[in-house]
Amino acid sequence: MAIIRKYETVTDLRVYEVELTEDQLKVYLLDNDRFCDDIEGELDWDFAYDKIGNPDYKFELITKQ
Repeated sequence: MAIIRKYETVTDLRVYEVELTEDQLKVYLLDNDRFCDDIEGELDWDFAYDKIGNPDYKFELITKQ
């Protein structure tokens, strides 16, 4: 007898937006690492939209001996 196992992975996409000040934009354009470390976490992000992804399947056959 054998068992087949199905793994389903679904990736959802959530999009957020925020308006940057001129100073924040300058940092983003000049030093992306600094922007991510110092500014990104303090921004007040607004939810824009989401999109549900299509499932991706993987199968594994398990044989019993």
